[in-house]
Formats: sequence, C-alpha cells, structure tokens
Amino acid sequence: MQVRHSNLFDMPYFLECIPKVRELDHNRWSQDVTLDDNHLNAMFVGIVNGQGLAIVVEKDNKPIGMCVGIISPNLWAPNTYFLHQVLIYVDENHRKSRAAYMLIKYYTEEAEKLVNDSRIYKYTFTASEPMFGVDLEKFNYSLVEKTWLSGV
Repeated sequence: MQVRHSNLFDMPYFLECIPKVRELDHNRWSQDVTLDDNHLNAMFVGIVNGQGLAIVVEKDNKPIGMCVGIISPNLWAPNTYFLHQVLIYVDENHRKSRAAYMLIKYYTEEAEKLVNDSRIYKYTFTASEPMFGVDLEKFNYSLVEKTWLSGV
C-alpha cells in the first residue's frame, strides 16, 4: 500500500466514495440531502489545486481509500485559515488493514506542513463513531467539541 496526493484523475473515485460514506454515516443526517454533482466536481478541483488536501491510499495502483480536507477561513477571524477534514473512506475489503491509519498519518503530516508554511493556523479531523477503530489521540488530536444534531 502507498499513500499519495490526489490529482484530477482521482475525481471518479472521490465521487464514488461520497455515497459510500453517506451509507456509513452513523448519524444518518446526510442521507436525505440531495447532492449537487457540479458542486462536488468544482469542490474537488479546488481542493486538488490548493484549496485543501486530498490524499489517496492505493494497493496495486488502485485506490482503496481517500481522505479529503478543505481550507476555509475561521468564522470569527476571516484572515485565519483552518484545514477541515471533510471525508475519510476506506473500501470495505481493506478496513482491517493499515489503510485508515496511513491516510490519517499522511493527512496529519501534510497538515503540519501547511501550518509550518503559514498557510493554515490549525487543522481538524471529524469522524463518526466508530470510524474503523482508529484512535485519533494516537495522532496527537484532542477532542475539543461535540456536535449535537436535532431531528435524528
């Protein structure tokens, strides 16, 4: 297995991952939302071209997982940018492998580079519970808030 930065040729896999992530959504909130393919395409193009971070884990030159984060300004301080992880997915046949670990490790290392280059101030990781049995504290993440959702 190897991890690499995504490129535009990974868009079909990105689009394939989104409904699969929605099926796994433990909160079930996103399943009633209609997706906009034009928006998703534009979002991925922007992320690959510097508005975020998209990485793929491959086995035998085929993608088996993806992690994506988007850079956005802080709500309260718009000149302060954060990288927010918005998607992590590992194909079902590889969930007991090191794929999720490799994605999170690489995402974290690349996010640290963005901090060191002053492109972002901080970075976040969001995961439904349980997320492939990975303990994010092992990657130096701390739980700082919980999100409560009505109507679920």
